[in-house]
Amino acid sequence: MEKRLGKVIKNRRANIPFKGMRYDQKRPFTDIVCKNAEREDDFKIMLLDYAIEDSKVETEDYFAEVTGSDGVVRQERKTRPKKCLVIRYKRIIRTVVQTAVDGEEHESYTFEKEKDKDGNPTVKDAEYYSYTGSTIMIDQADKDFSKEDLPCPTVVMEQVNKMNKKFYKFT
Repeated sequence: MEKRLGKVIKNRRANIPFKGMRYDQKRPFTDIVCKNAEREDDFKIMLLDYAIEDSKVETEDYFAEVTGSDGVVRQERKTRPKKCLVIRYKRIIRTVVQTAVDGEEHESYTFEKEKDKDGNPTVKDAEYYSYTGSTIMIDQADKDFSKEDLPCPTVVMEQVNKMNKKFYKFT
């Protein structure tokens, strides 16, 4: 396998959000988004971890009060990075529901496997991470659940509001 200098530099510079992960485990957020409610099982993931970080791509303007050298308070336009959510997950390929003797149902999952250099699946479950700037998902991660709730199965749904704008949320 050819190892080019540009690829080595890019991998070394990459800011990996979770310890023990590699740059090649990053996946586009759109790969896990379910757009059709009938196909939810195809997009089920096991959410392992999440973090809310400052975005390195998007910024927002805001006004801050600044006191000048003459003692006058002025409104000054400043820029700060927007927040983004980074999630660590495994893709669920199959869900098996088993009923216990007492009637309680338990779910078990089969995960996508890592692939070796030849493209053959190994025994180790594949883990990925993705970034999103979805304010609704950031709000859900910040207020609705905590890291104690993890790991848990979920689906990221794309929905449309009354004004035909798309938004994403955990379901």
